[in-house]
Amino acid sequence: MSPTPRSDPEPAQRAAILVMAKMALVDGTFSNIEKTYLAAMAGTTSLDDLLAEARDVPLEDLCRQVDRYEDRFFIALRAYSMAYIDQHFEVEERQAFARLVEMLGIAEEDRRLIEATHAAAESEQPEEPPARLRELYEASSFAGVSSP
Repeated sequence: MSPTPRSDPEPAQRAAILVMAKMALVDGTFSNIEKTYLAAMAGTTSLDDLLAEARDVPLEDLCRQVDRYEDRFFIALRAYSMAYIDQHFEVEERQAFARLVEMLGIAEEDRRLIEATHAAAESEQPEEPPARLRELYEASSFAGVSSP
């Protein structure tokens, strides 16, 4: 099922989309599933424009645009998911994710939560989301925004 395109996102959501695009590009390949996912999230921005912007804007600048910790957490979570979307987590993606987590100031326990959340999503037996994940989500600007 393809994600539903949405209108132009708020600043934290825009930063998340650009970070995800950077993660999609970091391993040197851009799979069809990455294209589909990003195109749906781009809103009214063309995929080519989104990718050009992602290439041009330094990751540090994107990270500085997001003040709220909860938003930074979800940017890291989405970036991690994007890195894994093609079922490969390449060395370049691991390094980029580690750098992103550091720049965003993600606490070690929340980095582990990101990894556990992804593993649970890949599991055939769905689990109730951890209370910490719900807490972060409800305090984020992503609350109430559909996610692919």
